[in-house]
Amino acid sequence: MRDTVTTAAASSPVSVEEAADHCYVTDAAEYPMLRTLVDRAVEYVEAHTSRQCINATHTLYLDGFPAEIKLPVLPVSSVTSIAYTDTDGDSQTLSSSNYQTQLRGNDNPAIIKPAYGCSWPSTRGDTFNVVTIVYVAGYGSSSSDVPHVLRAAVLLLAKHWYDQRDPLDERTQNSVPHSLDSLLSLGGWGVYS
Repeated sequence: MRDTVTTAAASSPVSVEEAADHCYVTDAAEYPMLRTLVDRAVEYVEAHTSRQCINATHTLYLDGFPAEIKLPVLPVSSVTSIAYTDTDGDSQTLSSSNYQTQLRGNDNPAIIKPAYGCSWPSTRGDTFNVVTIVYVAGYGSSSSDVPHVLRAAVLLLAKHWYDQRDPLDERTQNSVPHSLDSLLSLGGWGVYS
């Protein structure tokens, strides 16, 4: 199983101005570095929580159809398509009437399984990534749609990296502040697979 972002989010859950305020930065010449730190912090928080902050399109690649498919990133707003390689090696798109989805909100993985009376089609067995599922994940298109705790975690991590620019000695310092782990654990975020 491999999940990739195929259409990135159109915006960030945290603006560079918010990061500048949080880091007490008044020099606009620092904004490009802050933008990079915020972008990396968003990636870290999303990976740590299995969440997509701002809506993005993902593609999940599978080597076959399991009984039910749990999408690994939350929350899922829609399943766009399911394609597969049939036993002849031809690419096919599965009709949406042949499967059902349970999107389940912000705290549980979305599930896809065959519709009543249907079964998954046979796929080519000697090929990797024979099933591709395209779906949209994210809390919305605006930073105001993203839970405050995730936005706070991004700001906290960006500030930490801004303040700690020197390489760290792993014996004496942690590359990620313990407060970040505490903040993220408040939401009960977990990795789903």
